[in-house]
Amino acid sequence: MPREIRNAKRIPRDVRTGRLNTRNTEYFLIVTDAKQTEQNYIKVFQKSLPQNAQHRISIKVCQENSQNKLIGECKRLANIDPKYQRHIWILLDRDEVPVFDKIITEAKKNDIKVAWSNPCIEIWFSAYFENIKTHTSAEQATDAFKELFKQMTNIPYRKNDDEIYKRLTQFGDETKAIMRAEQKRKEHNSAGIKKPSIMVPATTVDELISEMRNVVDDK
Repeated sequence: MPREIRNAKRIPRDVRTGRLNTRNTEYFLIVTDAKQTEQNYIKVFQKSLPQNAQHRISIKVCQENSQNKLIGECKRLANIDPKYQRHIWILLDRDEVPVFDKIITEAKKNDIKVAWSNPCIEIWFSAYFENIKTHTSAEQATDAFKELFKQMTNIPYRKNDDEIYKRLTQFGDETKAIMRAEQKRKEHNSAGIKKPSIMVPATTVDELISEMRNVVDDK
């Protein structure tokens, strides 16, 4: 049989096996109430991905951190662009959010994941450098991280630093940060503490980072 005919009859492996190759078509929608710190962190993370994968992450800021507003914004944006419906996340700090637990519970009911930090995202940032230490307030945690960050990088910490992700990965260790965040949650669970608002300190931002790396990073 001529080569041209043989080639014409070849069927892609994904079609033969009935599998859908969705790896290159999965997108992330992240909604946050933070105007600077969290947004800057995700945007620089985005830049760390291969150039042809960066467009697959979209972060939007919601001006209010109420349950209805955050979840409603996720639904609205996903309905406008269905490609985001598979990976929808809320990025949220516990700090002064009275309906923190309700947001997490309601999000789960709507197939929305929450990358939360209690009391603030600086808890997650600190995990790049050391085991997560106990800080019961956002102010205390932020002040402690400022000292740690300056010690490890010789750079003053600014909440509006638009290179924060780059600095954390340059001077710290993301793999260890993920392990430290997981370990801290295990410690809380072993003590019977499972309600996010009383898991202090704790974070699930590592779950968002891990999922984005696994799905979007084509390197």
